[in-house]
Amino acid sequence: MINKVKTFIQKLTTTQMGLVVLAIYYFTLFLDITTLSYSFSKAATLCKLLRYVCYVYFLFVIYKKLRTLDLKSYINKIKNFDKKQYFVVGVVILALFSIVMNLLLTKNKAWVFLLFTLIYASCFDFEDVLNTIFSAQFISLILITTLSSFGLMHDYVNMRADGTMRHSLGFGYPTYLSQFLLFMILYYSYKKNFKISPEKLGLYQLLIVFSYFLTDSRTEMLISECILIGIFMNSVGILDKFKNVVEFFKKAYATCFPLFPIGSYILVMLYGFIFNTMNVNSIIFKIAQKFNHIFSNRLYQTFYDFKRYGLSLFGSNIDLVGYFLTKENEGTIIRSNFIDNEYMRILFENGWIFFIAFFAIISIVIWHLYKTKKDGLLFISFVITTSSLINPRLFTITVSVISFMIIPVLNDLLFNQGGHLDE
Repeated sequence: MINKVKTFIQKLTTTQMGLVVLAIYYFTLFLDITTLSYSFSKAATLCKLLRYVCYVYFLFVIYKKLRTLDLKSYINKIKNFDKKQYFVVGVVILALFSIVMNLLLTKNKAWVFLLFTLIYASCFDFEDVLNTIFSAQFISLILITTLSSFGLMHDYVNMRADGTMRHSLGFGYPTYLSQFLLFMILYYSYKKNFKISPEKLGLYQLLIVFSYFLTDSRTEMLISECILIGIFMNSVGILDKFKNVVEFFKKAYATCFPLFPIGSYILVMLYGFIFNTMNVNSIIFKIAQKFNHIFSNRLYQTFYDFKRYGLSLFGSNIDLVGYFLTKENEGTIIRSNFIDNEYMRILFENGWIFFIAFFAIISIVIWHLYKTKKDGLLFISFVITTSSLINPRLFTITVSVISFMIIPVLNDLLFNQGGHLDE
């Protein structure tokens, strides 16, 4: 009987089964951003229950993994850390401390669950995790759009101020469709080393245009077109002729990434200073308002939240309300206070301590990708971190895989275990 139980447990914790559970978990997250809970009120509850079942499985796998680790080896390596490694450890501890304090003070469990999921995913090879996420994303996207096309899921239509109709095709907000398409193209191209045939590039273009006419997602279309141009230039060998230029931009990005969160904060506060102190007829005020208009009122909205609610060391529990479709906001006029810039949203929700520590970690990860010549992952990181200046997608694991890089990279830096990031 005992042998049968052991055999069952071994089958239950195989790599294949672990990745299947990760795909199921991903699918429940995916359903949360669709109109399924709008059409079926119990769907959100069922997805949450299924996620808790996955968490139990995660815990079991993590415990089994911990039992196989050679703790003495890790302790010996810790004793031999240099100053840079101790700095990395200090930043990680600070980030973990801020997550705990944020949980205690604001009851925000999102980062706790995300961390738990990332620890679980680090038990597997990074490329296997990426393949699982991509496959689950592709199947989920096809399923949701097909059901919506046949009227089996609600197609949320959002209207712009000029009367333009934006279809969501089964998602809670129209831009999701374009974003998923963007990241699917990105991840598929990564698997092909960003060398894509002209026929598939043409197909990409058709899908991007089709998505744009349905959702009117202008920013996503612009980013997608830039990615397409980059893939085309790499596929036909144009980039090979400008290796020095490409190397310059790679190093510039890896070096200057800290300016993304720092610059975001400075820009918001500078806009607020101009808005509050400058004459409305001055050139500087008009330029600031023009920038705010280009960013769809994001600068004003973010500054307004900072001014109204303030910033703290460990974050805020203020609800950020957007235009995502729910039963509660259907047919009502919503005053959105949502912060679209991911860097500023993390600062607002998680506080200064986490903001500083976490983006120090991300800067370390990006620099490591550059130094180890993980060019494909570096390009993916560039697209994700840049698009997150105007959309909160940086650590949303339904579209972004940058979070899954953190633990493997830290493991590689601290313990030289390879990091599971071989290309």
